[in-house]
Amino acid sequence: MFLVILNLLVLVVVDTLTLPLVINNQLIIQMVAAVDQDLKYISVIQVILLLLLVQLEMLVAVVQVAVAVANQERLPYQYMK
Repeated sequence: MFLVILNLLVLVVVDTLTLPLVINNQLIIQMVAAVDQDLKYISVIQVILLLLLVQLEMLVAVVQVAVAVANQERLPYQYMK
């Protein structure tokens, strides 16, 4: 039961963190498309891949914290700043 609640909590946190990124994705794509009409599709694909990488890194960080909390371990130093 505890793990189910923890998983739901992680999902809520990830959704909350990635929502602003989704909004920013649209803004960045529009800016890139406006600036660079000729290479629009290449640039948009590069931006999307970059933002997906950022979201993946955030997801990994959230999961690491959740696992550490579940195991009652000390958090890695980078999350304690």
